Amino acid sequence: MAWSWQLVLEDLVHTEVDQASDMAPMTLSVLVVEDQPFQQQAIHTLLRVFSKRHPSVTFHVELVDTSQAAMELLQTRRDFHVVMLDVIMPDMR
Repeated sequence: MAWSWQLVLEDLVHTEVDQASDMAPMTLSVLVVEDQPFQQQAIHTLLRVFSKRHPSVTFHVELVDTSQAAMELLQTRRDFHVVMLDVIMPDMR
């Protein structure tokens, strides 16, 4: 799991850096949609490790634990750089 997330984040960071005029620090906004506390912690750890490897990148993380909460949030906010989504959410069956 972490390997595929790492590729997505690496690509996102390179895209953002290419669009920026310099290597200034950047904060990326991440929406995490995950109902399992263990997976929530794993994603936080992944982002923390990624930030240590890329000191100019920090993450602002919004965490929701239901797909309904994610949909409500996305109706009012569209500024997320990436959405990490659990594809098996109990409330989406």
